[in-house]
Amino acid sequence: MDLLSPIDWNHFPDQGFIWLTIGGFFIVWFLLWLPLAGLFWVYSRQQPQFPVPSEQKIPLLVSLYLLAPGLLWLYAHQANTTLGTYGWQWGEGLFIGVLSGAGCGIAGVGLLSTVQVVGNWSTLQPSKINWLPGIGTAIAVGALTLFVSAVEELVFRGFVVNQLQISYSPLSVLLISSCIFALLHLVWDGPAGAPQLPGLILMGAVLLVARHANGGLLGLPCGLHWGWIWSLAVLDTTGIVTQRLAAPPWLVGRAGQPLTSPLVLGLLATTGALVWSFW
Repeated sequence: MDLLSPIDWNHFPDQGFIWLTIGGFFIVWFLLWLPLAGLFWVYSRQQPQFPVPSEQKIPLLVSLYLLAPGLLWLYAHQANTTLGTYGWQWGEGLFIGVLSGAGCGIAGVGLLSTVQVVGNWSTLQPSKINWLPGIGTAIAVGALTLFVSAVEELVFRGFVVNQLQISYSPLSVLLISSCIFALLHLVWDGPAGAPQLPGLILMGAVLLVARHANGGLLGLPCGLHWGWIWSLAVLDTTGIVTQRLAAPPWLVGRAGQPLTSPLVLGLLATTGALVWSFW
């Protein structure tokens, strides 16, 4: 579908039903997850914190995201369809899209890191890598980030987009779905995560463009998403590239918030333009 094509408003159902469907999904998803979150707090004996630290966020995130595919399957089954309508169609096209997107995402983060090191805004410290544990960490982080990327694409670029495009123009779908994607990330960080909202909106828009470029499949957006967050997570956990304290925050972004950096925003925008032009 042409992203900017006009749409005939007279042939679509009431938009209220669409929002009821989307809102109902997120409410049911959250209610199903609450008992799991409660068990985590009881058995971990940790005090809830906000923003949620990574040692608490990972188990909570995994338990939440494990519920999404099954719940979406039930929604699709009720509508007499399959997850394939959301863009998750097993086959060569999906896997090629994932691998291509991951390669582009990793290359982009690698190029960005190189620019920061050359610009003397970051320091390259290869001596920090302990290779055997480092490989194990990269594999574990890769599996986790692939899972997170796949679920987020299935939910936001799949289910949410499919619901919105029933009654909204493609450009409106792009903006609305990207805003939903960004705002729901505040569940973990609250107001402290607000500076990343513009970056998250841009990221969501680029990933939706990637879905359209991939013929409606989620392979390419999933791969891009995975490549970006995997690369950043590996760099963070290994410490091979670290920001200098003297680096200007207006250029490299806030600590722990890469999407506040104009360099990262430029990477996202460039990736979106390349996908739009060449895929």
